[in-house]
Amino acid sequence: MSKFPYKLLSGMYEGNVDFNLILHIPALTATTEHTVSEAFQDFLEDASNKCISDDLAAQCPAIKGVLDKIRSDKHTAEDAGEIVQNLFNECGELEFLIKLSIREPCNFKFNDKGETTSNSLSSEYVIEWILAKDMEHAATIAIERAKIVRETILEKERAEKGFASPLIKEINQLKPAEVVRDQYGYWSHPEYTKYWDEVIGKGAEHCTNEQWNALEHDFNIDTFKASLELEDYNAWKEYVESSDASSWQPVKPILDGDWFLVSIFCNEDGAFATWAKEKAA
Repeated sequence: MSKFPYKLLSGMYEGNVDFNLILHIPALTATTEHTVSEAFQDFLEDASNKCISDDLAAQCPAIKGVLDKIRSDKHTAEDAGEIVQNLFNECGELEFLIKLSIREPCNFKFNDKGETTSNSLSSEYVIEWILAKDMEHAATIAIERAKIVRETILEKERAEKGFASPLIKEINQLKPAEVVRDQYGYWSHPEYTKYWDEVIGKGAEHCTNEQWNALEHDFNIDTFKASLELEDYNAWKEYVESSDASSWQPVKPILDGDWFLVSIFCNEDGAFATWAKEKAA
């Protein structure tokens, strides 16, 4: 039997990423809802988070319905056996469900050109769930995820210290895009989403004022944020009960300009819509 590739072991060590939990989906089907493992219960709790749920759905679109059920059902623990079976039926060759723990780098040091020279490690961890065919496949994904975490934090600290981001080479005028909201009423402009994931950080719910100013500059836009609570109280009451904002129809700002939607999103502060218009010449 061949050993696990050293290159992958080394990559995980250098990326400060661990397999926190490893679940073998076919093996989970041998249990019942009354004896399902605590590890799978941990997954159910984490999968109720929209960011984690959306990430898993992107990895395997066939399980989106299962993930939607987990998010919408307040008693998923009672249906664990059925959920395991549905995952088994839909995941195909992606047999492993793995929780990654990625230690965050911090305190980057830069030279005069904005190139990093060193960094420390914080006590904070990024938690992600992935699907994989086997452990080598899982390690490859883990290493890539760790690189994304590192680059995200690196770019944030680089921007905070006033260095230009090498990810953004020139102003890219943001234009309106077709708005296709998900079943919960949320949506994000594709170019805005790409920028946010690469520069601010995938899964990040907030950014600094400096980062937002940089985003407006790089897309040559002015922005306006509307609150569901202030704009449509009845829809807000529905949102409070279910985290569903689909009944809200954000109203275009009355301010001068040709405003278009950039995102409809939620965080711990509520549900919001971000509008944008091209900066005046």
